[in-house]
This record gives sequence, C-alpha cells and structure tokens, in this order.
Amino acid sequence: MADQQTDGLYAGMRQKFGQQSAGANGYQMSAFFRREQALLYSFLRPNDFPLLDVACGSGLMLAPSLGNGAEVIGVDFNQQACVDARNNGLKVLRGDAFDLPFADQTMAQVVNCQFLNQQSAADTQRFISEVARVLKPEGQLVLFWRHAESVFHRLAGTLIRASERMSGAPVFPQFTHPMAEIETLMTASGLVVVERAVSVPFGYPRQLRPSRIAARVIGASLVLVAERPAKRGDSD
Repeated sequence: MADQQTDGLYAGMRQKFGQQSAGANGYQMSAFFRREQALLYSFLRPNDFPLLDVACGSGLMLAPSLGNGAEVIGVDFNQQACVDARNNGLKVLRGDAFDLPFADQTMAQVVNCQFLNQQSAADTQRFISEVARVLKPEGQLVLFWRHAESVFHRLAGTLIRASERMSGAPVFPQFTHPMAEIETLMTASGLVVVERAVSVPFGYPRQLRPSRIAARVIGASLVLVAERPAKRGDSD
C-alpha cells in the first residue's frame, strides 16, 4: 500500500515538529495552515456528522469541530500521528486510507488535506473510490492538495527541496495532479463535483477561481468539493 510505503518518512517529521505544530501536518507556516483551515471550514456543513478526516496527521485540521457531542473521527496509518491526534482530542483509528475501517455509506462528510501529492494517479483513484464507498447519499468530500503547477508553488518547492537535501531530511514522493484529473477520477467513482477553488497563501480573499491567472501564479492548494448523489433506493 502506498499509505504504508510513505509511513516511515513521516516518523522523523513528527519527532521534529511535535503534535501541536502545523509542520506535523505538512505546512511550512502556521499562518498558512490557519488560512487553509478557515477555507476548509467554509465548505463544511455545520452539524452534519459523522465527519471523517482521512490521513488526519496530528488531528489539528478538525480541532475546531471538537466538542458539543460532535462525531469527528480521524484515520491515519502512522502510529505517532494517531497518538498525537488522540492527545489533541480527536477520536482516531489507525487504518489505511485505501481500506477504510468503516461500513458502506456511513460518513456524512470526509475531508482529506495534502495527501494526494504523495500518491500516484492509480492510488489516488483507489483512494477516491474508497471515500465514495463510505459516504452517505448526499454526503460530501472536501479535498485539498498542492497546486504543484503554480509559479508560487514551483519556486517554494524548489527552495524547500534544496533545503531538505542539504539538511538530510527524507525526500517524499511528489506527484502532480491537475484539477481536471481529479475531477475525472471523482466522476468515475460516482461523485459529482459541486465546488472548485484555489487557495492562496497570503492576502484577501483566501480563495480564487481556478480559471483566474492569479490562481496559476500564487495558487497554493487546489480544492474540490464533491457529493455522492442520492439515488432511488439509497437510505441514510
């Protein structure tokens, strides 16, 4: 499993950053993490549970959802990530993103942030199909992944990779997934795309339309929101 193959790479990162740092969730800057977190919450449906974070890392992304009886669940293959997420208040299961430990049609919402860039197109298809399986009818998937083709991300990525090589940090696999590719995979899994956006690392607003030239220049993450349509015979 690709989820298992990259697991060892995360061990050193988690030891370096600790459970309260956005770096343990793959973000270089806490301010950017907070911007993306706020953008994520603008897409989530309040009070629509269970809410599942796949590859949840330290559980910080969904921390604002905790409390008031909210059913928020995290899944991660990395053992230390599960410990960290639990310490941060998240109900978490150790599990594989490609074989989720949940029955069909049990999740109202699923989120996944900064996972696809370590996955091939084939593994991304398997992942999206698995998410579609666990979504309830009319349930939604909110997906964030790096806009690897933007000018900003190319420059930042070059500098970060050079720094990592000099420091001897582990080299993560990097795959580029254009938005059209992920939309095609979602459609093949029976999902319907309802929102498209590109996050930006600074300034206002926090998001741009993918067609904007500015999105291609300073875009940080690609964002898709998709729903599993209600079909005759489906039940909650």
